[in-house]
Amino acid sequence: MNRSPRLLVLLGSASVLAVLLATLAVVRPGLDTLEFDTRTLDTARVLGAGEAARSAARNGASSAGEALPVFVGSSSPRPLAQTPRAFERSLDLSLQAGVSEFAALTPKLQKKVDKLDAKLLAKQAALVELEADHEAAEVAAATAVIALSFAESLLADAEVGLADALALPASTAQEIAARNLAVKAAKLELKAAKKGFKAAKKASKKAAKLLAKLGKKIDKNEAKQSSLASKLEQLDPGHFAQSSSGPQLAALSNAHQVVLTFSAIDDAQSYQLFWSTQAGVSPETGNLIDDVSSPHVVNGLPEGFTFHAIVAAVVGGELGAPSNPIEVTTTSEGDSDGQVDPGDDEPGDGEPGDGGSSGGSGEPAASPYDPAWADIAPLNTITLNYDAGASSTANGTALKNAVGSLQAGDMLVVGAGTWSIPSKFSPVFHGTAQAPVWVVAAEGAKPILTRPDASQNVMNPAGDYGVWRGFEITGGSAGMRIGAASNLWIDDNEIHDTPENAITANTADTDHLYITRNHIHHISVGTNGTGEGMYLGANNSAHVMSESVIALNHVHDTEGSQGDGIEVKQGSWGNWIVENDVHDTRFPAIIAYGTDGNAVNLIERNRLRGDTNQVLQVQGEAIVRNNLIMGGSTGFQSHDHQGNTRDLVFVHNTIVTKDKGAHLADWGGRAGMVFANNVVYSEDNQSVTFGSGSSGVAWAGNVLRGSTSGAPGGGAITGGGLSDFVDMAWDGSDQDATPVAGSPILGAGSATHAVSEDFSGEARSGALESGAIDVD
Repeated sequence: MNRSPRLLVLLGSASVLAVLLATLAVVRPGLDTLEFDTRTLDTARVLGAGEAARSAARNGASSAGEALPVFVGSSSPRPLAQTPRAFERSLDLSLQAGVSEFAALTPKLQKKVDKLDAKLLAKQAALVELEADHEAAEVAAATAVIALSFAESLLADAEVGLADALALPASTAQEIAARNLAVKAAKLELKAAKKGFKAAKKASKKAAKLLAKLGKKIDKNEAKQSSLASKLEQLDPGHFAQSSSGPQLAALSNAHQVVLTFSAIDDAQSYQLFWSTQAGVSPETGNLIDDVSSPHVVNGLPEGFTFHAIVAAVVGGELGAPSNPIEVTTTSEGDSDGQVDPGDDEPGDGEPGDGGSSGGSGEPAASPYDPAWADIAPLNTITLNYDAGASSTANGTALKNAVGSLQAGDMLVVGAGTWSIPSKFSPVFHGTAQAPVWVVAAEGAKPILTRPDASQNVMNPAGDYGVWRGFEITGGSAGMRIGAASNLWIDDNEIHDTPENAITANTADTDHLYITRNHIHHISVGTNGTGEGMYLGANNSAHVMSESVIALNHVHDTEGSQGDGIEVKQGSWGNWIVENDVHDTRFPAIIAYGTDGNAVNLIERNRLRGDTNQVLQVQGEAIVRNNLIMGGSTGFQSHDHQGNTRDLVFVHNTIVTKDKGAHLADWGGRAGMVFANNVVYSEDNQSVTFGSGSSGVAWAGNVLRGSTSGAPGGGAITGGGLSDFVDMAWDGSDQDATPVAGSPILGAGSATHAVSEDFSGEARSGALESGAIDVD
């Protein structure tokens, strides 16, 4: 935990002390002014999940006649047609140990284990909150020390001032009057200084006392956790055998294929995959697929086929700890069309946020990026119409109350009107996979959700299995700040003209978010807000977003002090950022940091264009493929940021820009770096530059216009210019990057790094083109 206090610059006199004391009052923890957003623990859900896993382990045998999957390793999986719904992270340490560990426990003993597990989980969650309070208390204590020191200085100065005033000459009536005025002013200053010193001393003692109290609570919490863990180990030996030391495994699937991605283990010689049609797969019970790499593709599966898998690294000739287990099921065929055609200057009919039908029975057409539970019918439908005889704030309060009363399976259908909510709006969804909670616009309507002022965000959704669809969200501070959430679907909304960010998820860990088909625009225009279209995860992995889908969104005109289009922060992992149209952003259209060694992020088939900044920036631990990148000061930028650049596969992308094509600052000597089958055209700058050399970089099949710096030998041919494409412009105003007949791009790709589909999601055929777009 980072406990470094903030540095304050002290200027002025007594007014500065007042500011310091006011600051102390704001940041001191343990009081009502300190707000900390932590997910409410649901012990029943924890125990229920544990029981479900154990039941699956005992009773999950598949029929003998069931077809088994065909496993084919590949670095070029097909585009996916389903969200990563199968991977459910363990809710407690007992689930991490693996369901097979529970099979031998008696029901009575198992009940004790579950109870201790729930207590341990509650203590762990409480510790997170205590440490956050402790960090705030440290800031408060440090501020109080500075305030006390400054107050002492002011007091000493005031005493000197009074002495100086008393020493003034007083031989004439004019001098006596002047001295009396000076003495009076000095006494008032001294009185104020004494009062300030007393207040600062009191605040310093109070902050120190609170800091010590929180420290004792943390020590007590940690001791209790140690005691609970010891009791669990006694009741259930080997309870914590499978810890987080193994790889992190995640999965994405469509009707006939699954893509497995997993994190790297230091010094791993190879990786082994174990699979089964039954839960509780282990190296002893699973079918072995040797020497797999991430991503690993499973092809030729029937629809609705379920299998279970784990991955383990071989280190020093020995098999290491297994990954978390996953259960993944292929889905039914769905309409996967949704990508903008390569020749479209602007997306046409059906573009996200362009007012397509939403809500009620008029929800948007099914998408491959929808959650697995998207087709669940509501159990109860409630209609809320706008009261034209009441104020917008009265209607907003009615909406807030209606949302707050929703239960699992409810759908609230909201009519047209301006719903202005005058108080903090933090709806918590209590849905399940079998009974989600829906808040949707009525068919043909587009209700406006706003606030009467900018003192709060428009809304702060949290919870599980909830949908917010079809609204226009504007005003407030930020548009939508997502709290602790799992399986939250933000779909087909228009968010615009907010002073701060449009959508954030940076106050708590989140997983399985679905942010789809939203139109986000004109964020922080003319304000000093940071202005991101989406801010997902928090700095330095303080909070992470995992296994989420960001798809089919149209994001543009993000301004403020930063104005990134879509930003995915350090530590966030296993996310799919696909088919978004992002342009006219102050900072990068998409920026993604690293995953801290967890499963990689997948960034594909996005249409990105910029003006004066980098268009796409990715630190590492990602697969970046089939993106169309245009304009900007640099098309693609990659460098160390909050973590080191590593494991970055950049393949089959097309970059066209007046300025630098790609700058790879920290790629030399890093593991897992691939730059292959890309088209990079610069009008008057370099195409690709390596800031630290290119040692160890896989480099093949590239077509470049513009010189290179530090690039490996071979692996690239020279391109022509805009005439190599059907209709492209250096600034991205024309955007058909289809290669024309005779273009050097045709057939220039390397089969070693091929991706089987292109920017449009269509299968590549014939000779392998470099870049994002294939020619049949």
